[in-house]
Formats: sequence, C-alpha cells, structure tokens
Amino acid sequence: MKKFAFVFIALLVFALSGCTRTPDEVFEKTLITDQTMLGVGKEMKIDLPDELSAGALENVTWKLSDENMALLVDNTLIAVDKGVVVVTAENENYKYQLTVTIYSETEYNAGLFEITTYIRQRMNTVGDTFFDIIEEIDGYEFDVTYTAREPEILDLNGHYVRGLIDKFTYIDATINYMGIESQFVIQIKIEMIPDTEQKSVIEGYIQEEIKDIVSMENGILPSYFSIYDLNILWSANLPGVIGFDYSLHPAYDESDVTLYARYLIGREEETMEVKYISKGVKAEDKADYISRVMGQLVPEVSGKWVNTIYGNDEEIIQDFIYPDATTKLRPGSGKTGQKMPGGPQYVVIHDTGMSGPDDTAEGLNRFIHGNANSPDGRVASWHFSIDEKETYQHVPTDEIAWHAGDGGAAFGSTYFNTSYNAWSIGGGNQNGIGIETCINSGGNYELTLKRTAKLTASLLHEYGLTLDRVKTHNDFSGKNCPAVIRSQKGLWESFMRDVEIEYFLMSIADDVTVSWENSHPEVIRSSGLIVKPVNDTTVNLTLNLTLDEQNYTFNYTTLVKGLETSEKLTRVSYDLLINYVPNRASANIVLPTANELYGALIVWTSDNESVLSSSGVYTKPSKETIVKLTAVIKIGSDEMIKTYNVIVN
Repeated sequence: MKKFAFVFIALLVFALSGCTRTPDEVFEKTLITDQTMLGVGKEMKIDLPDELSAGALENVTWKLSDENMALLVDNTLIAVDKGVVVVTAENENYKYQLTVTIYSETEYNAGLFEITTYIRQRMNTVGDTFFDIIEEIDGYEFDVTYTAREPEILDLNGHYVRGLIDKFTYIDATINYMGIESQFVIQIKIEMIPDTEQKSVIEGYIQEEIKDIVSMENGILPSYFSIYDLNILWSANLPGVIGFDYSLHPAYDESDVTLYARYLIGREEETMEVKYISKGVKAEDKADYISRVMGQLVPEVSGKWVNTIYGNDEEIIQDFIYPDATTKLRPGSGKTGQKMPGGPQYVVIHDTGMSGPDDTAEGLNRFIHGNANSPDGRVASWHFSIDEKETYQHVPTDEIAWHAGDGGAAFGSTYFNTSYNAWSIGGGNQNGIGIETCINSGGNYELTLKRTAKLTASLLHEYGLTLDRVKTHNDFSGKNCPAVIRSQKGLWESFMRDVEIEYFLMSIADDVTVSWENSHPEVIRSSGLIVKPVNDTTVNLTLNLTLDEQNYTFNYTTLVKGLETSEKLTRVSYDLLINYVPNRASANIVLPTANELYGALIVWTSDNESVLSSSGVYTKPSKETIVKLTAVIKIGSDEMIKTYNVIVN
C-alpha cells in the first residue's frame, strides 16, 4: 500500500512538472495585421478585430511605436507628423498590429492632381493616331488601371471608330498613389474623319450611284449613304428635272443641267455639282411632261405649307432713287446709275428686319427715299420692296445697288467676311437684284413670299438665269438674312419650290392664267399656309391652268394632320380658364361638362361644395373663401387634370 502511494505521488509530480513553462519558454500569440493611411492632423478610431473585441476590453493593452508621430488616446489615433507608426493591441491570446502611414494631405492632393492632369492631357484625343497609355510618370510612384466605357468605339488596344462628326467617349481610371486608391474619369475626343477624306468617299459614292441615272435621265437619285448615316438633298438649276421622290427626268427642252447634291460634313454643308446636257423631251411628250410636273405640286400629306401657285398679276410701282440725291445710296452720277458688269447674275432675297405695322412696301419706299434725301441717311439700296399687296421698285434691275454686304467683290469670287466671320461669295452688290420682303406686323407674310416667288421667277426668266442663281443675303456676307425664312425649317425650300413652278410656267408659255378651287380654305389658305385643324382633314384642291389657250385641270387630294390629343387637352384647359372659370365669384357660374369642338368630356370636383359646388352653384360664405375647382378633362383614353382657384365673396 505504501509502495502504491509512492508511485502515485511520483507520477503526479511528473505530470505537474510537464505542464509548467520554464522561464526561457515564450507562448506564441496569434498575430493579426492590417495597414491604413491617415492624413496629418486627422484622427481615426481603431476598430479591433473580433478576436480582441469579443473579450473583455480591459484586458487589452495598447502600444504605439512612435509617440512623436502620433498620439493614442484610448482607441483613437491622432496623426501628428509624416511617417509610419505601428499601433499594437493585444490580450492573452491575440496580438493586433496596425501599420499606419501618416501623410501630408496637401502633398497627396497636389501629387494626385499633377498625375491625373498629366494623364488627361496626354490621353484626351485620338484622330490620325492613338495616344500612348500612361502607366508611369517620372518623379511619382503609382499604379493605375483603365477601363473603356464604350469599347465598341474606343478600346485600350488602339482600336477606335471615327465618324462624320467629332465624338466623345470616356475612360474610367483607378489609381493607387501613396497607398490610397481613388478614381477619376478621362474624356476622350474621337476626331471626325478628315473633311477631305469624307468628301472624297461621299462624292465617289454619289458619282458611282448616279452615272447610269444621269446617262439615261431616268431613275431615283440616292438620298442616303448608309456607311456614314448621311442624308443627301438634291436640287437642279432647271424646273421639272427632279421630282418629289428625287426621280430624275429630262429637262423640258435640250438644256445644260446642273444637279446639286447637298450634304453635311460635321456641321458644315457641302455641295457637289453634276453637270450634263439634257436631251429634253419630244414635242409630242411635252403635254405629259407638264402633267407630271404639275401633278406633283401638292403632296398626299401636307406639312406647314402647300405650293399653291399665285394666280394674280403683279403691278410694280417704280419710284427710283438716284445717285445725285443728298445721300448717295447707289453708284453713278446724276440720274444715271452704274450698270452691272456682265448684267444681273443673281436674285438676292432679304427681309427688312422691320416688323412695325407701317413697315410695308409703301413704308419701305418712304424709308429709302427718306435716307436718300437726308444728309444723315443710311447708305443702303435695293431694287424691290414687296409685301402681300404691293411691289415698289427703287433701282433699275440692271444697275448696281448696295444691299448684299460684299462690297465690290466680283461675281464668281469668294472672300472672307470679317464682320460675320464667314466665307462668302461675291457679286451680290455688283450683279445681284436685291428684293426686300416685308415682315410687318399685321401683314400676310406667306402671301408676301408667294408674290416674291413670282417676282423672282420673272427676273430669272427675263435675264436667262437658272434656279441656282437665287441666293440669300447670307450667301454674300454671312449675315442672318432673311432671318424669318432662315429661322423656319423648310420655309426656304418651300419658297424655292414656288419659284421653280412659277419659273417653269413662264418658261413654257407666254400667257399663264391660274385659278384654284379649295374644299377647305380655312385649313389651306390662298397663300398656301396650313392652319392646323382640330382633327385630320382631307382637303380637295383643283387647279385650273391655262397655258397659251391650252387648258389643264389638276385635282389634288391632300391630308392635313389635325391636333395631337395633348394639344386638344391643353386648348380645352385654356378655354375653361379664359371663358368659364372666373378669378372671383359672387353668383352661380357655368362649369361645362363637355367641349364639342375638341371632343372632350369634363368632370368637376370642388374642395368646398357648400360654397361653390362642382356644378357651379354659389352659396354666400360668411367670409371671403378660396375654393379649388378641379377639372378632369378626358379625350378618349387620355386625360388632363387642371385645378383652378376661385375667390368666392
């Protein structure tokens, strides 16, 4: 028994001695590391990892490697100076070391700005060549990665797609500088295909497409170039050669023809000319030719204007100004002006820029004579002033007037106009017949343009000029004139279509008479202006045309689109505001439940039925009260909700 006890005690002593560390032995704690950055003067709260924060925090000890660079207050680190410090937090099982790089924010921001600016300046444009990808800059250590937002038009392997105009795309950049990661964006300009290259490709395409069409004088001219997503607009110097659908036809007689293909490169319009001699049409085919040209006068669906021919004769009132006036408004001496060298070559369209009610043709005639007879008169002259009723002539058509802003630039020349910073053609003053169109308030501008088209065509016919000799003031100087025509898309083209038809009729007949029959003159005015109807309206037009005692009748049916539903709803709401809902009410008011003109139903509600009901019944309130009346306006499945405030006394 004693022996057993001795053995047990011996084993117990051995076991206990095996579980006790000697003084030289070290327990290896689990080490957790992390790193971050902190700007000088900034502070940060140090969040311990779960292994330390899960235990009793009072058992965690803290240590800071350099108290000259930072201060440690509890678990908050305050950066004092640049450098690297290590914050250590540990308990009996874990040690956490946070390496903190303390930096100057001013130096960091300055360095980052220099780097990103350098990159943006060198990776901003591609054109004939691709830029170098910037990955390093002398004097700076950083890592940067790039991602193209639209790799289909520009990627980072040097592939990019140029177009007809400058395009912009973006590269997203991620940079690691001084251990801090940030992002910035680089805008890349992809320069358009050079003008000369575009022009060569486009005109090569046009030339190839039209060679057989022109040779045969039959076919459809190309109006779209798919490779460049480019629209092509066509016109000709002679009427009837190009149809509405860009179909090409022979001229009425054997003639020199010039086709003009207009297209855009960037935002600049380019023009390609195609010249050839048309064989004309046979005598027995001329009636069919007239029928084709006139039959295309009115489209199946009309837009803003219809090319109705102006049927009345134009009387021109001659009231000339002379070179010997008090202020010399045109060259010459005495009563004799200076002849145009080579005769008239252009008809130049202006508008007066004067919108007063008295700025009519007669008023403009007084204006030009007033300038001529005043020592302080404005030095400018033109040949005709025209409005919807009258036409005044101030200068003979074969004499020079000063109206085009191109000085003495010769016909056929080009020059740079420094006043308007525009390349312009010459010959406006020297060889241009100037027509001032009146834009007076209360006038009928569309009818003025109809009369101007007829005057323009008669001048072309008189001097043997073609349609391409009709120009604007803008062509000779860059000035925005005629401003009204230039401001309305399609108006110049409509005007020139009127000129073309008038010119065609004058070219084929000495005596032309015109009359119109119109099923809806309230929709299509005699001036050709379309007044949009409430609903889609089919208009029947009949043109009775006599050419040298040969009678023609042309019947047209055109659809004029009515108001959109949103427009109808808006008009109903305005009608209620103006004609039904008063600002103040002291009696019953009428609240309509329908608008027959626009096909609308109206449902009313009132926020105070006891004072002014939804049916418009008035009850005198004890004091002045504001009542909100709400109208739900419905047309078909569409509706608009409008609220009107009424002060009820």
